[in-house]
Amino acid sequence: MIKPIKTPRLRLVSLSIECLEALIAGDLDRARNSVPFRMSIDTSLVGQHWMSRRLEMIRKDASHHAWMYRAIVRDEDNEMVGFISCHHGYPDPDLADFSKNGIELGYTIEPQYRRCGYAFESIVGLISWARTEKKEVDTFITVSPKNIPSMKLAEALNFEKIGEHMDEIDGLEYVLRYPKNNEPNNASKRTESCSVGSSKRPAYDKRTLIRISFLTVALFMPIRAGLIYPGEAVAVVAVGYGDATHQSKPGFYIFRTKTIFNQKNDIYSDNTHRCFFIPLLRMCSFFDDA
Repeated sequence: MIKPIKTPRLRLVSLSIECLEALIAGDLDRARNSVPFRMSIDTSLVGQHWMSRRLEMIRKDASHHAWMYRAIVRDEDNEMVGFISCHHGYPDPDLADFSKNGIELGYTIEPQYRRCGYAFESIVGLISWARTEKKEVDTFITVSPKNIPSMKLAEALNFEKIGEHMDEIDGLEYVLRYPKNNEPNNASKRTESCSVGSSKRPAYDKRTLIRISFLTVALFMPIRAGLIYPGEAVAVVAVGYGDATHQSKPGFYIFRTKTIFNQKNDIYSDNTHRCFFIPLLRMCSFFDDA
């Protein structure tokens, strides 16, 4: 049995071959029944056939398994908030031009759990574990320069650019290496703190502020059209957080008396005739970093 990697708030739990097979096949029920934590129905691993290549690596060499596909599980409520994986077992032959002892990390934090520092904490945890397994290990990530959130995360973790390459799908990517003389626990730590039901509000970038302004102006249209009565209180909240199912979900919310709409087409009300807000909210929605 592969032991989980523990961090202050998280566990990085290795996904079994049975679970990976079920996820590739799109059988979410079987996948959820094979793990000792809660896996969301929205997990981005479902039906991803590109996972098959790495599953075959594990079948051919069981030593690869510990390096691949770990669920990022929050201790507080035993919820899977994302996953982290090496692209290959140790060492990664695709990194031979940069290091003979390299591993390349990839990670995903599901949208509703972002901006809580989970990606940062998971990467630090996996690097610390990798260095106990293989002292000479070099850790790499490849990031598109257009992926600003991931670039900022790499900078916060002290990754350094050592090259570039062209990905056949994503185009130009920077090759970033974690410094050998940098201790993972000494990386500049984020201060985000999220818990179930928290109401932490992330910082806004210029694009987000433009969208907030657009949404605010656009709300005058239904008012003028008589879809909202003048005496009703309408508040626009740029970032809000829902119930336990959608906690820590960034998005635009409208509060009209006791009616709440969010960007995932959920309607917390029986006033279903107010659905005209939803396309507007989705059009103005934004993504923020992990």
